[in-house]
Amino acid sequence: MKNMNNSLKLSPFEQKVAISLSRHSGLRPDLGPVIVGLSGGADSVALLLVMTSLGYSCIAAHCNFQLRGSESERDMAHARAVAERLGASFECVRFDVGERRLKTGESVEMACRELRYGWFATLIGKHGAQALLTGHNREDNVETMFLNLNRGSGIRGVAGIAFEGDRRVSPLLYCSRGEIVAYLEEKGLSFVTDSTNLTNDYQRNRWRNVVLPKIENEFEGFFNRVSRSLSFLDEDRMLLDAAISHWRDVYMPDPTRLDLAEVSQSPLAGAIVFRLLRDFGFDREQTDSISKSADKSGKRYFSEHFGLVINRGVAEIYRLNNIISLAELEVDVIDVDDVDWIKDGSRAYFDAQVVEGDHRLEVRKWKPGDRIRPFGMGGRSKKVSDLFNDMKVSVSVKDSVPLLVCDGEVIWVAGLRASECFRVTSSTRRVAVFKIK
Repeated sequence: MKNMNNSLKLSPFEQKVAISLSRHSGLRPDLGPVIVGLSGGADSVALLLVMTSLGYSCIAAHCNFQLRGSESERDMAHARAVAERLGASFECVRFDVGERRLKTGESVEMACRELRYGWFATLIGKHGAQALLTGHNREDNVETMFLNLNRGSGIRGVAGIAFEGDRRVSPLLYCSRGEIVAYLEEKGLSFVTDSTNLTNDYQRNRWRNVVLPKIENEFEGFFNRVSRSLSFLDEDRMLLDAAISHWRDVYMPDPTRLDLAEVSQSPLAGAIVFRLLRDFGFDREQTDSISKSADKSGKRYFSEHFGLVINRGVAEIYRLNNIISLAELEVDVIDVDDVDWIKDGSRAYFDAQVVEGDHRLEVRKWKPGDRIRPFGMGGRSKKVSDLFNDMKVSVSVKDSVPLLVCDGEVIWVAGLRASECFRVTSSTRRVAVFKIK
């Protein structure tokens, strides 16, 4: 690594960070730039300083949330000045947090977080960066553990902040606030203080300013010992992630189908199902019920964006908005001699009379009792549900297949079968071609 071949040129603080990076991340100065979140506070200033000292090409990224008036402008100016002094590129963005909250209903903290990390992800792509670097330190990690413990979190939360994950690295995670401030004083670099960090209006600040200092005062070395415990928990978290990856390969090789019949044989069925479905938005109460329902075909569950239906021992997952997007058809009316007869299931051909006159056309999902008179069956009708079963259509897919209905009668189960109604005959002059968008 550049600047690391001769460790005598590095301060003890810089050597400590360099060792942490080599042990816990895949970052290297010769692999491309890094994005450094630079608020202007002590942690982020120290992070930019140490990374440039280690030879990394850094893009300093500052978010101005415009929530603290002149103080927000001061922070932005200081961040820009620090980046210029250290020879780092500088990117800055202004956010309207209030506008986002009106749309999402999020708290101020959550809105800022979502805006910040969304922009950081854009910068990673723009600059082809290795990762986003954040200035989380040892005390931040301990605070996060207690916050999550107080919320009732599992090992992922109680293990605190991962050193590396999802293209994010926290190089200062094993450094204390005291070490960071001393490093900046040694290097003669100043920083700003966010006044909101000094108040106890936010839960994290109460842990930071009130609760944890009292514990440290009562039990000297508390932060060091808890930090060490967090490093062990982080290893356990990585072991759990490896186990989840294995379970996904065994029980869910198709990411939309979970083999409930098989997973229910495991004594850890409840835990496995929860960890395989949590990313789809299902909570523990739902997944506990799902894990016990392998024999209950047709039972359904819903998260914010996904639906899940149990079908013969398999949990089938589908996006809820698929129903809307698929239920849109295009129609062209073409002279019969000009029709390009494509029979791939994505199109249906009817006499143009179907779109003429006073016929009422609609597109909707199927519902129990729907029937169709399939082309080639001599006018006999068939339940749409039986058609689905005959063609091995899964329960979840049934809900996303649009039906074309004319005057109350199903004339096309899109992608599967068309009706005898308005069939194209030798006397047809113009053809209505319906297509799935």
